[in-house]
Amino acid sequence: MEPPIDWLTIWASLSPEEQELWLKDEGGAYTERLEALFGEELKSVQDAALEGAPEIEDAKKQPVVFLPGGGGSELHSVRGTVTRLYLEPRVILGGKGELLRLNPKGNAGANPAVETVATRPMPRAYDGLRLFLGKRTRLHEFPYDWRLSIRRNGRLLGQAIKRWAKGLDGQRFHLVCHSMGGLVARAYLAQYPDAAQKRVAQVIMLGTPHYGTIDGLMKVARGDLAMKIYQKLNPKNAPLSIARTMPGLFQTMPPPRGIWTTYQEDKVLKIPYPVDKGWDLYSASSWHPPKVLQQRLDDARELHQLLRDSKSQVPLVEIAGCNVKTAVGVQRNGKSFKLICESEGPNSGDGTIPLWSTRPPRGTRYLIHQNHSGLPKDRQVQRAVMSLIRGETNIDLPTDTCDQAGALSPGAWDTAGLGANELDKIAEQVAPRLRLALEGKVFALSDLPLLRFGL
Repeated sequence: MEPPIDWLTIWASLSPEEQELWLKDEGGAYTERLEALFGEELKSVQDAALEGAPEIEDAKKQPVVFLPGGGGSELHSVRGTVTRLYLEPRVILGGKGELLRLNPKGNAGANPAVETVATRPMPRAYDGLRLFLGKRTRLHEFPYDWRLSIRRNGRLLGQAIKRWAKGLDGQRFHLVCHSMGGLVARAYLAQYPDAAQKRVAQVIMLGTPHYGTIDGLMKVARGDLAMKIYQKLNPKNAPLSIARTMPGLFQTMPPPRGIWTTYQEDKVLKIPYPVDKGWDLYSASSWHPPKVLQQRLDDARELHQLLRDSKSQVPLVEIAGCNVKTAVGVQRNGKSFKLICESEGPNSGDGTIPLWSTRPPRGTRYLIHQNHSGLPKDRQVQRAVMSLIRGETNIDLPTDTCDQAGALSPGAWDTAGLGANELDKIAEQVAPRLRLALEGKVFALSDLPLLRFGL
């Protein structure tokens, strides 16, 4: 029996021009492969990649930096143990999740034989947006190790932009960011405000959680469906224990109550603190029975304070998803958690990020009926991003209310509000199917949220 062909690795190795030829598929030679890679999302990727673009000289194109979301960059170990770490079928099925564990300081892998590099935005998840922007802008990509501190990744972004800015004749970058990528961009602005004002035209964010998420909190408090699936596929993976070594995940929790209160005074949030009074998120002793490192909580507090105090003058724009069932609050009772969810209206969200977390401070927000992973794939969102890059003001999206027009991007499971036992049952149900998909080297794009760690 011949081993399965790893079409995902082959696809990711193609140049943008070669990927476009595949997507044109004029002779039908690639149809079966593309359907295996993209499934029901294939048409939207083809539309984004093949839509005609105006003829513009490269020198006159606007420079753009694309930042994926948390869990949206591939991670490879490039020395010692040389392998793709995430999302690598051999690692998941072989119970080698420990290769993703960080050391106690949270700044490097715990295994000395692992040297990790973020190599590219996740293939398929971002291909439509990347190909769309690549034809219209001078595109730079900034994959990053989303496990690490957002502040650290912000410094690395600043170093990259400083290097890329040489030879641009004063042109400033437009940063286009999905989810956690927007926090990385804001961490850069906060740490280097003068340099950022000189080199950055604006930050355009898709579903960025400026004030944390309940989803991020639950990842480190009890685990989510993806972590339970990792556990079902091989108990040696120990995903929850590994997740608690990652500063980046803790930094997606809601800010401390004191910082939240100052946001209220500025009339940014206008809602009560979303975690019950008996749980001090930023004191390790309050996390019983889950054991977490106080250093991880301190790192998260410092990031929220940094962003709260930021005086950067770079314009911030957010396109947020709404009217999708989203966890917007949590109550804890011993080992159990009761999630408070909203499905529509001004306190809903995109299935992951609550709307209360999506209004950028001193910025502008647009709304669309879309889920979190679907935002970068949405054709209306892609066109709105390009309009913002061009400096146009007639963006065809509402700013205050969200209507139900448009189809949601195919997603995995609606898990908002589910308890641990319910998540276990779903994991038990889908793990056999995912095992077969991983053994065959290709899993459905709509199943990607079932295997992703980050936001």
